[in-house]
Amino acid sequence: MVNSCGIHQPNFLPWPGFFYKIATVDEFVFLDNVDIEIGGSKAITNRTKINSQSGAAWLSNPIQKSETKIIKDLFYVESYWKEKNLKTIYLNYKKAPFFEQVFPVVEKIIQFESFNLSEFNIHSIVTICDYLGINTNFSKASELNLIDEDRNGRIIEICKLRNCPTYFSGKGAINYQNEELFNENGIAIKYTDFTQTIYPQIHGEFTPGLSIIDLLFNENEIKINN
Repeated sequence: MVNSCGIHQPNFLPWPGFFYKIATVDEFVFLDNVDIEIGGSKAITNRTKINSQSGAAWLSNPIQKSETKIIKDLFYVESYWKEKNLKTIYLNYKKAPFFEQVFPVVEKIIQFESFNLSEFNIHSIVTICDYLGINTNFSKASELNLIDEDRNGRIIEICKLRNCPTYFSGKGAINYQNEELFNENGIAIKYTDFTQTIYPQIHGEFTPGLSIIDLLFNENEIKINN
């Protein structure tokens, strides 16, 4: 039986808090059967922020035009962006303390052959988890034959299907989660206690919220206190 689970869209090289959530739960479900958000500061499924000499900079993967917005059915453009992003990462982190250890992992991620957005992002997340020694079980929402389309109902349905009595949630969900509905369905909500720890960065003053690779290049670890 799974005691706790986390659920989130498969973002591209997300921030350390994403991996903290994965490491804290027994099972992590990739929410790959919902619409992608494009445009605005919350659009992070196909992009992430890294550090550069001029400050935080977006690292983006262009998406092919499509009639659908469902994450699992989208594809990255099959062109130059992999080489461009890899070069950008190399130039901005080649002097980082743990460049020699981390860059081969990043190469493996960026050079992954699939252009399917979900497959590519999930591979990047799982690869980093393997590197960090995070042994959480993974599954995909698209493989669960979900029925409920309501935001709260979908999460509750996933928890029930995975026999998960505790849902580990991000703090941002406090504004829209119906905790009474979760309680009625026998599911307890635990909100993350993750806080961004200040660590030395190679460019300027500390910038929070950057991709996990920034932390790895500079510290080569993520501290998890369960």
